[in-house]
Amino acid sequence: MSNTISVIVPCYNEEKRILPIIKSLKLSRSIIEIIVVDDGSDKKSQKILSHLSGIKLITHPQNLGKAKALYRGLLASRGNIVVFVDSDLIGFTPRHLQLLVNPIIKHGYDLTIGDIECILFPFKLSGYSACYSGERAYRSRILKKYPQIFSAGGYVDGFLVEAEMNRLFFGKYKIAKVLLDGVGAHYKICKYGISGFLNDFKVMKHCLNYLGIKEELKQLKFIRSINYLK
Repeated sequence: MSNTISVIVPCYNEEKRILPIIKSLKLSRSIIEIIVVDDGSDKKSQKILSHLSGIKLITHPQNLGKAKALYRGLLASRGNIVVFVDSDLIGFTPRHLQLLVNPIIKHGYDLTIGDIECILFPFKLSGYSACYSGERAYRSRILKKYPQIFSAGGYVDGFLVEAEMNRLFFGKYKIAKVLLDGVGAHYKICKYGISGFLNDFKVMKHCLNYLGIKEELKQLKFIRSINYLK
């Protein structure tokens, strides 16, 4: 059976940042579809997204959260490999896409987690940036076995969805970690100033409350134990 790749990009009010990632994804010949899930964005973002060619656009009339956006994209996807990519990445290229899918295609892994460059050194050292990365590739048939992953609600579900994926997959499936060198993200402090910075820590606190310290430390230890696959 040949491998087919669907890329899912959740989007919420990212009209200034989403165009480069879509342009980059279109350069990849290995993708069969780019699914953009507009999670209740404002009219300006909706207008920009509606004029993009070469994508499958799914629109939520209101903001339902990242988890619901990812699940909607997953249900609409046709590929046997599903790649989740955040809409605000900087420097993402077709080579980085191949880094995410090659462990599955060539080495028999079930899941690949991509670790982007992180400006906050403690996040990198602790494994936090990799552990809760939104850049991931999965075997679609495996991911679709766990719809409960996407049931987390509220504003912070965007972070909790990765935490719940980790809880279910770490130690159970074959997992690869790759370094997405040269790839960064628009951190909330850059988007929203001090309120964005404080919100990042609010999200981290909610993640800790959701998992409990024992489970979070377990996940961080697991991700640190995996060497980068080259």
